[in-house]
Parts: sequence; structure tokens; C-alpha cells
Amino acid sequence: MARFERLVLHIGDTKAGSTTLQHVLTRGRDGAMGFDIAFPGRDANHNAVADALRAVDGGPGPAECRRRLARFRADLRAAPSAACCVISAENLSFLAPARLREFIEAELRPHAGRIEIVHYLRPHVARMRSGYAESVKIGLEFRPFPDFVQQTTRQGRFCRSGVVQACRETFGDAYIPRPLIRAHLVGGDIVTDFLALATGAAQRPPQAPSLNQSLDCVALGEIQRLQSGIRTRSRGLRHAVGYEFARRYARQPSPVPTPRLGILPRAAGRLDGRYRRDAIALDRALGLTADGFSAALDRDLQAAQGGVANPQDLPPNPAALAASRGLRRWLALPLPDRVLAALLARRGALAGAGSSDP
Repeated sequence: MARFERLVLHIGDTKAGSTTLQHVLTRGRDGAMGFDIAFPGRDANHNAVADALRAVDGGPGPAECRRRLARFRADLRAAPSAACCVISAENLSFLAPARLREFIEAELRPHAGRIEIVHYLRPHVARMRSGYAESVKIGLEFRPFPDFVQQTTRQGRFCRSGVVQACRETFGDAYIPRPLIRAHLVGGDIVTDFLALATGAAQRPPQAPSLNQSLDCVALGEIQRLQSGIRTRSRGLRHAVGYEFARRYARQPSPVPTPRLGILPRAAGRLDGRYRRDAIALDRALGLTADGFSAALDRDLQAAQGGVANPQDLPPNPAALAASRGLRRWLALPLPDRVLAALLARRGALAGAGSSDP
């Protein structure tokens, strides 16, 4: 017998407000905020099982994948009764719809009478900027922004209409794509919008800080310089360094606003040509007749003129220097990358839980 009337599976997209939403769901775990929602487990999200399902190079091995899946099953069984259960893992957006359906049928279907898949989609230019900033932060991208724009535009990396179509064909009306555009969100933000979907009623969520926001251009330049010095070290360490840098930078007094990442005129024309059709298709698929993805593409391309091409051309401000100086001391310690990455991740977890740095 199903334990939940509904189960809502939030699958991102990546860099589409997931961390902020998960922060609220974690704080409201076990009914602490009065929402009739179960959020299984004790972690901030369910990406551990999502990454186990993906089986990517450099990811968890077979034994670790089995352990993660077993833990997810136990957490789901132990979740308190509620009208709605929420599973949130933006990394599930990397799965092919058929593989996602296998996971749903095998692991989730026995627990819920109805399952819905909610998918937030960010406009193209904003998604491109945030993707570049995230890749720089975690030590995967060392090029200037125009080079990233050229490559991803040629690849069509941020086209999403095909994904929406494939998910609709696989899941039918159970798939709910949502535009991450303020005018189309209940309450104008992802948290209020999602809680309305999950509970079926308007909710008054607590004030939630916007988490895991993209670094500004000055901070991007400094973390890129820092990551360049450790680019031969493990991916796990570079990831931990990036997140610890962002945490330290956010603690500093707010710096003077810096220019945004800019797109060169010639690249803007190619980008428009590559993504215009996708934007129109998304507007059609989501029923957006105004203020949709095509309008956002016009607005964002216009605003991107004259921005920063290479963050490393900007001198660091005191906040960025303070963040990198502390990390350089850590990186000089004679510790294996795996141990150092774990220590930095633990500092971030303690800070997120409200504890002071040890």
C-alpha cells in the first residue's frame, strides 16, 4: 500500500535555484515549518543516489553505488507520513528519460499513489553565464568567457526543448516543466512556486537566502588564478576548494558591484542563431505567450554587450584576496588530496549548519 498520496520528484535543472529550494526543504524536514511534506534522509539533497544512477567516469564505484541506493531506500522507508513526499536531486536532469523512468518505477512507485516530475528551466544566457561561473569555481574551466561561449554555442549545450519533448513523451502529464522566469512563478520565486505545486495550495515560505549564487567577475578571476595553480591535483580537491572559496568570499563585506560577463557582438549573433529556435520551442511547449524564453534571450543579449570577457583581467579586491589567502595556507599542508578535500567539505558543512569554523 502506498504511503504517500503524492511524490514530487524535483530534477533541477542544474544552476536553477535548486540549492535555495533544498535549503528550505531541509529546514522544513519532519514538518518543522508546518508543511505536510516529507523530505527523506538527513542530507541537503538526494544527489548521492542521482550520481550513483549516472555512473559517470570518476564517480562512485559499483560498491559505493549499491551502498548509496540501499541508504536511499532505507531513508525513504523511514520518512514520516505526509500528504506529499519530495525527492530533490538536480543531477537527475543528466539522466536519459528512460533511465529516470526505470528509477521511478523500481524505487519510487511502491511508495506513492501519484508521482510528478518537476523541472525548472533557466533562460539560455543566464544558464550559460552560471554554467561558466560554476565550471571556473570548481576548477574545470580556465578559458576566457568568449571561448566558453563559442564552444557551448557550437555544441548547443544549453538547448532544452528536446529534453522537454523527450520527458513529455516518456512521462506524459506527470512531467511538469516550469520556467525559471519571475513573471511565471507563483510568488515570483522558485521556493514559493515549488511549495504551491507540492502542497496544492499557496504557502508562505520563510525568507530564504539565495544560496550557491554565481561568483562575480572579480571573484571568478581570483578563483581561476587559484585553481590554475592546482589544476593537476584531484578533481575532488578542486571542487572542495571552489566551494570553500565561495563560502569565504560570501562572508566578506559586500564588495563594490562588478561588471557582468559579457558576450562579444559577433558571438551574440551566433548565440542568437543557435538558441532562438530552442527558445521559441520552449515558449510553445510551456504555453508562454509573453515574457518567455525568447523575450529573455532578447533582453539578456542586449544587456550582455560590453561586459567582462576575461575575469582574470580584473584585479582582485580585498574580499577575494582574503578568501584565496586562507585557502593557499590549506593547500600548502602536506596532506593527500582526498583528506584535504574532506576537511574543506566538512568546514563548509559545519558552516551551513550554523557552527563556527573549528
